[in-house]
Amino acid sequence: MSTRMSEFVVLVLGCWMAGAALPAAAQVNRAPLTASPQGTIEDIAPGVVKIATTGGESWMVRIPARGADVLVTGSAHPDFLKPGLWVKFTADVTMRRKTPKVEGKIEKLTVFTPSEQDFPGVFPVGGFGGNQGPDAATPDADKKKGGEAQVSRCEIRGRITGVKNGKLAVAFNAGSVEIELADNAQIDLSVADYRLAKKGDKISCEGEQVGEKMIQARKVDIQLAEPVGGEQKTARQSRMPRKGDATESPNEQEKTPAEGKDVSEELVGLLTPKADAPQVEESFRIEGDPTEFRPSAQVPAATLQKRFGKPERETVKGIQVVKGKERVVRSQVWTWGTVKVVVVSSKAHFFAAGPGPEPKQPEPLKQEEQPKQEEPLKQEPPAEKPQ
Repeated sequence: MSTRMSEFVVLVLGCWMAGAALPAAAQVNRAPLTASPQGTIEDIAPGVVKIATTGGESWMVRIPARGADVLVTGSAHPDFLKPGLWVKFTADVTMRRKTPKVEGKIEKLTVFTPSEQDFPGVFPVGGFGGNQGPDAATPDADKKKGGEAQVSRCEIRGRITGVKNGKLAVAFNAGSVEIELADNAQIDLSVADYRLAKKGDKISCEGEQVGEKMIQARKVDIQLAEPVGGEQKTARQSRMPRKGDATESPNEQEKTPAEGKDVSEELVGLLTPKADAPQVEESFRIEGDPTEFRPSAQVPAATLQKRFGKPERETVKGIQVVKGKERVVRSQVWTWGTVKVVVVSSKAHFFAAGPGPEPKQPEPLKQEEQPKQEEPLKQEPPAEKPQ
């Protein structure tokens, strides 16, 4: 009896294990669900993009740091060009002792991300080998025609190493060239940096669905709605007229917050994050101080001081709360009137705005002065009558 019972138990356990293994096997063989949402960017944060599809749905797109094919296309202002960016352009090149020289100004330039198919160097437009002909950029080109250098049409791909006086220094492999952009030059973008995208840009994605209306992207294409850059140029143009504008009165030019101007409203407007900015679960408080600080736009401290004057500074011991976790930090608090700003790493991180100045505040002082005027009433004449 015990032997039969043992065989039965083994049979039941075998069937149970086989049955439990079937769903796992089925799950391994099941193809992952894919999705291809497309529409416009609604919000963007590091590694995540929220999009509003053409069908009125809202999708979250995860963009991994590696493994995703990202392409961002658009245009840029000239001031976007900075050292470190990769650029490519086509120009007439003169080879002089293995050192190329670009002839003329550049009418069109593209900021790109190097790849196996798009790597740095100098490439004749006619190609190498048998297609070189008169368009080839050869080191010995200056030996032809009695030592005169020959001009070749080439595509140059390299990294910007310097920007000075409207000219760009572009390095490639072991060489470099200096170029100058033409007026109204066309600057295109074809990069793999999705951080250039903003709300309203067009986007299309492909990837594996990892949740309800959420995908892990394998391919992301973004088309910028507006050119990038231009902010520095606009700021410079807005400052220059103020310095040389003869129509402004001296009082207007010399006016500073120290003269009593209330900058609270303007300062709060600058520090308040934009409505489309990603929300951060952070807060800050000072031990023994009931002031409630909230996250602010990360405005450089130098900008605040230049715009609103020298603040009152105080080093405090505060408690920063990030996603429910507290940590004690030492920070500086800059104060302009009723506005307090917590400065971390030379940028504003939190701020608190108290009530603005009201005429009721000086009233208690006036009430204290009134009894001083009534002091003669304390001298009571009836006190002399008994004498």
